[in-house]
Amino acid sequence: MALRSTLRWLRRIPLRYVGMVLVTLAAGGAIAWLLLPVLAPPDPEKVPLPRVMLTGAELSPAGDPVAEALDRVRRYARAEVTLELPDGRKRALRPALLGAEIDRVHLAELVRAAFTAKSELVRAHQREHPDAALELPVPIRIDTERAVVALVSIKDDIDEEPVDAVVDLEKRKVVSEKNGFRLDVYGTLARIDAALARGASKVEAAVERIAPRVLASQLGSVKFDQVLGWFETRYTPRGSGRSLPPSFAWICSTAMSLSAACPTSLAG
Repeated sequence: MALRSTLRWLRRIPLRYVGMVLVTLAAGGAIAWLLLPVLAPPDPEKVPLPRVMLTGAELSPAGDPVAEALDRVRRYARAEVTLELPDGRKRALRPALLGAEIDRVHLAELVRAAFTAKSELVRAHQREHPDAALELPVPIRIDTERAVVALVSIKDDIDEEPVDAVVDLEKRKVVSEKNGFRLDVYGTLARIDAALARGASKVEAAVERIAPRVLASQLGSVKFDQVLGWFETRYTPRGSGRSLPPSFAWICSTAMSLSAACPTSLAG
């Protein structure tokens, strides 16, 4: 009943009034839409670019950054990379001697992408590390065959045999053992490859460690406070053709747990 009454009431209103109401509503909506602020997407070209780093130093977009990057990578390839050994020794290596080659095409692509705000490289970096500098990898490839030959040629100088712990009777102390190691050629090559990509100047050698057979802990009970015996032998140098001291003393001392045999005579 209520719906029928409303329809009857609407039929009594002149059509010109209905049209005026519709026009008024449409005009008001259009004016409101025009007055709303337009939120345009940010211009990618105006987004600040991250700092670009290559071989540990910032790369400037001024001038020719591709040529500057190539010159920097060339200097890095001619410099020395320090191979650090477990015993503290260091060995200098030159990437050029390992057959290192610069991928110039890839380097140019990286540099151009790093200075282009719309590039996927910059967008991915801003999503994951918005406050950090963009570290470009160094596109250097190593000739595996030449690198293996170079590392094998220095392997004998690098390898160290283990040394067992011993008892030094003269100094009355236990000399500790020393671990040995052998250079892992292919493991070291993988680390050098990763270090060159980072532009690093040092790389830790991959080695196979060799343990000694006798440890100082196994000789820890040795003491030098017990004298097992002593004797004195007198010599008469006359007619012997050699100059000897008037007497010679031989003292034997060792641990209670060790057995020692002292000589009863000296060979002429």
